[in-house]
Amino acid sequence: MQNKTLTTKNINSWNWYRILLKLSEEQESITAIKSLLVNSFKDQEDINNLELIILENTDLDEVFENQISSFIKRFELNHEHIKALTLDFKATKVSFNKLIFPIVFNKKILGLLYIETKSNNENLFNLIWSFCDQFSAIVYGFVVDNNAKSIQVNSNIENLQGFLEASLDRLKALEDQNQQLIKLNETRTELINNVSHELRTPLVSIMGFSKILQRREIETSLVLEASEQIQSAGSRLSRMIDDLIQLNRASTQGWQLNVEKLDIGEIGKIVVESLSPLNKNHNFTFNFPDDYPLVEGDRKLLRQVVENLLLNAIKYSPDGGEINLEITVDNKDQLVSFSVHDEGIGMTEKEQKKIFDRFYRAKNPSTENIAGLGLGLSISKDVVEALNGSIECQSEFERGSSFTIKMRY
Repeated sequence: MQNKTLTTKNINSWNWYRILLKLSEEQESITAIKSLLVNSFKDQEDINNLELIILENTDLDEVFENQISSFIKRFELNHEHIKALTLDFKATKVSFNKLIFPIVFNKKILGLLYIETKSNNENLFNLIWSFCDQFSAIVYGFVVDNNAKSIQVNSNIENLQGFLEASLDRLKALEDQNQQLIKLNETRTELINNVSHELRTPLVSIMGFSKILQRREIETSLVLEASEQIQSAGSRLSRMIDDLIQLNRASTQGWQLNVEKLDIGEIGKIVVESLSPLNKNHNFTFNFPDDYPLVEGDRKLLRQVVENLLLNAIKYSPDGGEINLEITVDNKDQLVSFSVHDEGIGMTEKEQKKIFDRFYRAKNPSTENIAGLGLGLSISKDVVEALNGSIECQSEFERGSSFTIKMRY
């Protein structure tokens, strides 16, 4: 992945750090993350010098012997002062323009960030400290992901060894069954990896911003930013948990329906009203006829379907644009069609064939950083079909997508 740096000079704005955090999440290695951070900070006019150390382990004696000693000598720092810093996990000012911030997560020291500034700027100190809280969560999450991948590779090697040791006679008899188990195991592994990763991401955000709110002195703008991020991450986490619970319940008990006559256009407007304040880059428009019939459906489940379609339209049009809600009526077949159109990433024909499959996620560079479990559209299809309706997708890659629900009236 090509490395990126920030070109804006407004380092005293929290928005600068938020973009840098986003870029850090997109990197593929600790080395790339470190390079991004160093290059981005050194490009700032308020920074004279910067050094980032990602520690190889948390054994302080060994760390000081191998890594931090040279760091202390190079910048003429106090050995005991730095050691106290790594034990107390608190940012500190060595002098009026020398700042040191610990990279800490779950009470584990992950690294140190040393910065020399041109002036004694208290606001800059607080912003960098807040950034380090979030950055430490990204570093920790990256290390956890790598460990998980390592465990999976070792597990696959063990399975392969067991497979090769099997006799040829048993291999032929068990080949079909083995292939089924391999496919099931791959699905299970992918599910566990996806669920654990997607659940960890909002948890990291919640934990990181909670640490900011625990400080005694914090600017109002950071309090507002932290609370909004926690609320957004909490809502995302709640939706994923609800999807998993609902999927399990539907598989074991079926959909429990409470059918009544509903205004699907009104449901669409209610969902837009709840989502639009948090998605100001998108322009929501409505194309509804003056008079259209009510449809038969379950209010709670139908609202969830509409919400899933709108959330997808928002996620898969990350650069903003218009999201149009449209209703058409087919009096001949007594159908009401409710459509959601976006101007986003779109899909290939191959992706469209699988888009309603459970846990399916499109795998291309445009979608790899978009969060989700791949359950929303699958659940939506199950719900609509349980209500004797249908759902379909029309899309063009890099031009946008349209999802249409058809319900009888």
